[in-house]
Amino acid sequence: DDGPDDDHPDGRGGALALTTTTTTTTSSAAKEGRGFSRSYSSRVSSSSGLSSRSYRSGAPPAPGAVGLSNLGNTCFMNSMLQCLSHTHPLTEYFLDGDRVARELNVDNPLGSGGAIAKAYADFVRDAWSGDFSVVVPSTLKRAIGKHAPQFSGYQQQDSQELMNFLLDGLHEDLNRVRNKPYTETIESNGRPDDDVAAESWRRHQMRNQSVIVDTCYGQLRSHITCPNCEHESITFDPYLSLSLPLPSAKRHVAVTLSRLDGRRPTKYVVALDARDTIGQLKDGLCAVVAKAAGNDDDDGDGDDDDDDDATAAVK
Repeated sequence: DDGPDDDHPDGRGGALALTTTTTTTTSSAAKEGRGFSRSYSSRVSSSSGLSSRSYRSGAPPAPGAVGLSNLGNTCFMNSMLQCLSHTHPLTEYFLDGDRVARELNVDNPLGSGGAIAKAYADFVRDAWSGDFSVVVPSTLKRAIGKHAPQFSGYQQQDSQELMNFLLDGLHEDLNRVRNKPYTETIESNGRPDDDVAAESWRRHQMRNQSVIVDTCYGQLRSHITCPNCEHESITFDPYLSLSLPLPSAKRHVAVTLSRLDGRRPTKYVVALDARDTIGQLKDGLCAVVAKAAGNDDDDGDGDDDDDDDATAAVK
């Protein structure tokens, strides 16, 4: 079924009384000869007033621009799925059902037996079929929750953690390497970086080859120097995603400007970004002092000599 479990409470704390309906939908993929058709089961609330969690037929405003039904508090999942769905190299791959079936690795002990890859392929085909304006990603959610219990409920989770798990699961389900050899980390030992990076990547691909590796993986250069013996270790490690800090709001820093001639200190407030340096603080303080000088011209000559001296001292 496509909705929460019968005993899952709604947002007001009451249990939902649900009935089950089944509809059969044939997507445009079947019309194109790929034989893609499935039956969807959707639960409809009969007492809570919640809307039906079911596929909504109708052409989307643009290819792939479909809505995703929220299954509880799963907006974290839907936002991530929208991003992946519009990663075109991945979507083009999963729209090719024959290629997915050919590369499916159901025997990989690190994968899900192909369940996650099949569920994600079905989701992508539905989202890009042109037959639906709203898609319910419940089958994919169940496949993920079965192999990662932390995502089996209907509460908020971390979107990046889910993305990493899904991409790793897709990689293992579609890994073209059936028998993985033992490999070791490569150290530079004074060799050029290009040579070490190429060899490290070759060894990584001895165990990992998939559309996820082709599209989403990269290498990080790690350079470590021992503070005691000064031995240097340079390695190139594969990565799937990078965490980048979001820009933070400006903070206001109070600065007391004390002049060397003994005059009364003056307090100014400077607006800074969280990662600004001392140099940027000085520049900001100079700008604030100069602005204050323009608003406090005592001698009427368009200039405040004291504040000009203070600005020069700060610089």
